Amino acid sequence: MVEWNIQIQPSMSGITICTFKGHSEIVWHIPRPHLGLKFNAISLLNPAHVEQILVVCGIDEGLIVREVSGDSPAEKCGIRIGDVIECLNGKSISTTVELENMLLSIIEKSGDGLNSDLYLKIQVYCTRRNVRRVKVLTVNVSEDGEYCVPYCMPLPGQNSVT
Repeated sequence: MVEWNIQIQPSMSGITICTFKGHSEIVWHIPRPHLGLKFNAISLLNPAHVEQILVVCGIDEGLIVREVSGDSPAEKCGIRIGDVIECLNGKSISTTVELENMLLSIIEKSGDGLNSDLYLKIQVYCTRRNVRRVKVLTVNVSEDGEYCVPYCMPLPGQNSVT
């Protein structure tokens, strides 16, 4: 018979400590706004494709929208597959890592925390109409964030696991 003794200690800071069989795992819950978009960074595309985008659209950096979730904030404000996200709140975006960092910084600066609404100004190049527009997305910072388990550490007084 296996004895399960799991203790979970959540906190408001987004860090949860899970204890199992004498060891603790620190789990970070990263709250974030869900835009309802998936992207490809122009800078990471095939060089011939990057050149074609530059010649046809005059764009050499940004995030090409490759998927828009139904009923998402992005879909509601008219962002479509093939559009290019160029700026977030006036700052250029080249990669998804930059976007994530910007979003986390905006959440941190707002101080509102989980279940709050954020208003994001996104500059979009609409490839269907060959025009740039600034759209305002209202997104919720949800509890459905990303979970990361960076390491496992033994409890004080316990031997480490190998």
